Amino acid sequence: MMEEIRARGCRPKIALFIAGMGVGGAERVFLNLARELCLKGFSVDLVAGTFHGAANLELLPAAVRLVDLKMNRMSLGSLRLIAYLRREKPAALLAAGDHTNCLAVLSGILAGTRDRVFINAVNMISPQLLMVSQPKRWLFEKFIRFCFPRARAVIAVSEGVAAELKNTFSVSPGNLKVIYTPIITKELSTLAAASVDHIWFKEGAPPVIITLGGLKPVKDQETLIRAFALVRQTADARLVIIGEGDRRNCLETLINNLGLNGYASLVGFKENPFAFIAKSKVFVLSSVSEGLPSVLIEALACGCRVVSTDCNSGPNEILRGGQLGRLVPVGNVAAMAEAICASLREEGVTTCRNEDLIPFTVESSAKAYLKVLLGEERPS
Repeated sequence: MMEEIRARGCRPKIALFIAGMGVGGAERVFLNLARELCLKGFSVDLVAGTFHGAANLELLPAAVRLVDLKMNRMSLGSLRLIAYLRREKPAALLAAGDHTNCLAVLSGILAGTRDRVFINAVNMISPQLLMVSQPKRWLFEKFIRFCFPRARAVIAVSEGVAAELKNTFSVSPGNLKVIYTPIITKELSTLAAASVDHIWFKEGAPPVIITLGGLKPVKDQETLIRAFALVRQTADARLVIIGEGDRRNCLETLINNLGLNGYASLVGFKENPFAFIAKSKVFVLSSVSEGLPSVLIEALACGCRVVSTDCNSGPNEILRGGQLGRLVPVGNVAAMAEAICASLREEGVTTCRNEDLIPFTVESSAKAYLKVLLGEERPS
């Protein structure tokens, strides 16, 4: 394929495929990757099932082409993706998300371009399977076991995700790569330095504990709120929860029942959460399951102390077994409260150095992706 492209004198086209361009971590990562690949001189298509609710698209270079499949059903999305692959013939298509990955592989098979389809495994699959009915679980497992081995390569975002794919879903180690996602951008420090218009971040105010993520069961903000109630017994602090989701009413009720009104706040979606994180004393990740939590890396880059659950994948790798932040058992309220209090007592700079974060920069990550997708770093 690459020889064909070189012979035509064209720039290699790379397509990035995601189900929807919302406001989550996976979407931010694809935006970062699309921009970096474009700046390196590649032709880039950002292909999405829908762009409804998309944020930060203005950060993309004008040369990045947005392809909206207007996908409201899986079957329709597959037909449109097949048509795209046959028409555009990208040198590589990188998909992300378990259902999206299966759709990409099946479409590649039917379009005759399977050898150009790469899939990005961004989360642990097993915890997600436990949340669906037995028939759906059985069907989804079959899909994964059929589709994943048929991709040109499976790119896992962490060693933990790679281990699950190899041990549970029989993905061949030879077809499995680990590449940390492109999270830290050159603009992050500027965003972190921006001012915050909130009374809790005024000079002389009590320290702020902060978290960022969708308000959904897997993020387990309930444990964080209960831990904060214990923290409040010995420390004057505030809790800020950034994000939206179906659990908002439940979390507001819990805050009220624990007598935390005026001390804990659900502030909703923030276009620039990094300004809030940089001005907080402690960032807490309370998740039950992760792949490679972008926000934990971003918190370190913002100079914030971190406390994280030692869930199945991601935090232990990022924090180097606890060297760069405190790890606590999943769902353990007392341990989380103790770790937060210890972090609140610390003064001075954090132990995280710039070199610790290099693998998570867009430059380093894009270089690694290109080696897998095209076998090179710059277009020919």
